[in-house]
Amino acid sequence: MNPHVNGPNDIVRAAAAAAGWTLGDLNSHVADWVAALRSGDYRQAHGAMRIGDGPTASYCCLGVAACLAGIEFVHWVDQSGATKLPRLYGVSVEDHDTPQSGYLPHWLNDLLGIYAHDNEDLTSINDAERSRYDFAHIANVVELAARARLADRHSDPMLRAHEALLGLGGIGEVRS
Repeated sequence: MNPHVNGPNDIVRAAAAAAGWTLGDLNSHVADWVAALRSGDYRQAHGAMRIGDGPTASYCCLGVAACLAGIEFVHWVDQSGATKLPRLYGVSVEDHDTPQSGYLPHWLNDLLGIYAHDNEDLTSINDAERSRYDFAHIANVVELAARARLADRHSDPMLRAHEALLGLGGIGEVRS
């Protein structure tokens, strides 16, 4: 287990209590992802898994998970010849619901213990115009959802975790 995520923080614990959820342990991959989101080592991007290259690159929350899994990002050119934002390198079309998907490949979802629809929920929390939350809030959502899913087998906890955290009032910073 990642030493930076030994147990649920006070915010996660309070949200779980308010929702009546029992919390379980995180698998090591989720613990590393949560720790990375909280670390301050990744700049947050909106609208793409990664924007830019090198030390100035910024990532959405899913891009951080892909980076930790060692997936490379490459620029691609569409049929008109326009260069597009980086996509995941070496990830086949079969690994996604759509060919140029901004979601994680199925094998990484399995490793993290998340579902394909969790990608959409997390993208919405990260990117939606009026609800861009910082990585600290998203880390709490991922941790709460993962711990609750393991303990209580909630079928759709990402948005429920987000709502439970918001229900505490003032949790998570909205980014403009």
